Parts: sequence; structure tokens; C-alpha cells
Amino acid sequence: IEFDRVSYTVGAMPILNKVSGVARPGRLLAVMGPSGSGKSTLLELLHLKQKSGRMSGDLNLFVKKDSHSGVKSVPYGEIRHLSGYVDQDDALIGELTVRETLLSSAMLNLPEAMPRSDKIRKVDDTLHQLGLWGVRNVMVGGGAIFSESKRRQSVSVSESGDVPVNADAHAMKVKTIRRRRVSNNSSLYSEKEVRRRKVFKRSNRGISGGEKRRVSMGMSLVSDPSIIFLDEPTSGLDSHNAYVVLDTLHKLAHDESKTIVCSIHQ
Repeated sequence: IEFDRVSYTVGAMPILNKVSGVARPGRLLAVMGPSGSGKSTLLELLHLKQKSGRMSGDLNLFVKKDSHSGVKSVPYGEIRHLSGYVDQDDALIGELTVRETLLSSAMLNLPEAMPRSDKIRKVDDTLHQLGLWGVRNVMVGGGAIFSESKRRQSVSVSESGDVPVNADAHAMKVKTIRRRRVSNNSSLYSEKEVRRRKVFKRSNRGISGGEKRRVSMGMSLVSDPSIIFLDEPTSGLDSHNAYVVLDTLHKLAHDESKTIVCSIHQ
């Protein structure tokens, strides 16, 4: 990704003024600055998120199809198909387990023609990649909890008989949740599962803040994007969890040759 002299104004107020830079595969580009400096705005512009202000400058995207072909320029609009975006706030449903959360994202974002077994394999690979395998069956916690009536109406999917997946996990994003994808293997929660979730509702315990941030990253990674944008992935974390998150991003960039752009509050 190359961006040159990018400026952005809202009304008469300048937010960005002639910002330039390059993000390369296998590298992690960190955009640093204090609150209000325009870090998130820059990432949103690079990801082509819809904005109400006026932008000027040049955005260029270069891709390499395979090892035998060279790098060539493509329309920048292609970035929406090649990239994933991780927001600053973790939009997770507390009653779902870590594996359920990633599997729900995979069902929504991976091609419908892709075999279910391949989607499950991709989710499990992502869990290992992010160091979340040990907490895969732990509920996220600290998020929105379904009401009892909503839970009884929920639909779940059992992939291998051991992990139910709540098909309403992303109802806020797609209300119908593309139920045709899961209708063949859907079943209501068992009484044991309902009791387990009632106990969780009382305790409301879950995974740590750093693990939640990695789960949010995993929701984008299951679709295997070549470019990943992350808005302040270390904000609100202690030094250890911030290190773990950045170390994970470092490995993704160097081991998977991904292009990673993140903002760091400084």
C-alpha cells in the first residue's frame, strides 16, 4: 500500500494534512500519535470506510498474484476484498465461547461453497496461530448476554458433536444470519447447555482483555486477508497483554507475509 499527501477535512476543520507512507508485506507499520491526531481516520481512509468529510491525495495498491508473476498495480477499491479491519472496541458476545465466536465469523465471511470441514479447520488453525487454543471452550464474558427467551429461540450448530455454535452470534450484523447455511445441522440448546449458560450468566467470568483482543483479531483472520488494519490494538491492555498482542502481529507479518497497519496511542 502506498499513500501520498493524504489530507482529510470535515467542514472547515483539517483532520489530516498531507500524510504519506508505505506499508509492505512482511512488515508491521505502526501509526503513532496522541488522541485526536487522526490515527483512526487514516486507517479508515486506507480501508475505504465510508466517511462524511472530504479526502484528497493518492492511494495505490500493488499485488503479487503468485511467485512467478511480478508486482502490479490494481484499482485501490480491491482493498476491500483483500483486507480485514479490527476496531478498537471488542464487539464480542459474552455468552459465546472463543471457538463459537470465530466459527460464527467464518460462517458469515467465508465462501458459501467452501466445505464446512474446511471452515472448521481454518478456525482451529487460527486459534493455534493466535495462542487461543487453550481457551477455545471458555466463554468470552463481559459482553451482551442473551435473555432467557432469546436463548431458547436460538439456533446452534454442532460441527463435531462437542462445540455448539450460536447462529445468532452476529445477528446484529446480519439478522437472518444466512440460516440456509446452518439449517441442515441445527438443533436447540440441550438442557445441560442452558444450565451451563445460566451459571455463566450469574458469574459472568470470561477470558482476559488481551485474549479478547486476539479473538477480535481472529474474527478477521479466519477469512485469511492479505492486509490487516487494527485500530489501537494495545489500548486498555497492561504491558504483558500489549506485548503478547504485538508479538502476535509481528509473527503474522513475518511468518505469513501479511501487510499489517495499526495505530498506537502514544
